[in-house]
Amino acid sequence: MHRLKLMQGSMRSSVADRIIIEDLGPEYNYKRPDQCPGNVPVDAFTIDEIDLQCKPTGVLTPELIQQVVTQYPLDSRGLHGTAHWMRVRRNGLILSNRSGGNRKVVELFALFHDSLRMNEGWDEFHGERGAQQAYKFWKRGAFPASPSEFELLEWACAEHTTGGNEPGDDTVATCWDADRLDLWRVGIRPNPYKLCTPTARNNELIEWCIQSSEQWVRRYYQR
Repeated sequence: MHRLKLMQGSMRSSVADRIIIEDLGPEYNYKRPDQCPGNVPVDAFTIDEIDLQCKPTGVLTPELIQQVVTQYPLDSRGLHGTAHWMRVRRNGLILSNRSGGNRKVVELFALFHDSLRMNEGWDEFHGERGAQQAYKFWKRGAFPASPSEFELLEWACAEHTTGGNEPGDDTVATCWDADRLDLWRVGIRPNPYKLCTPTARNNELIEWCIQSSEQWVRRYYQR
């Protein structure tokens, strides 16, 4: 599995010494249709749509990821760390063409939504802290986003735990579904009635996401 080791430089050494962003392998960096989830039914996605969905926008640069991970308070390889972020990113890219969500906002949500968690359990205000973290990065020009795009990112991060399943915005709905489709890593089966978009409620897609989470969980507990 390919790994991107972070430069240490001016980073906090206590964090940088233990941080490795696990790129998570080709299943998280789709470049061809045959690398995408093959068991999603044809009536849900066409090959062309899958190919388009799997192409990242480029907003998550190695430098941006590096900076966010350096400030992450927990183990970056834990339940809410980089592997989860990248699965949320992948889920969001898969969902976004059908949902109409803003792909750039979806990718940024994946990076920031859990970026300032204080623990691996119940952390009531972690979404708001993630939104504040995103604001700090945006204000200093760390990533491109219009004011309207950032407003969606801030909303999606701040309310992703408590926001229900009818946000009334396609981008926010996509963000929340992308996160909830990865709940199996903490032993919670994604519930279609708690998902926001018809695409995310597709049973085969839910099962595929569960299998993906399960593969990571097995590796996690074998460490």
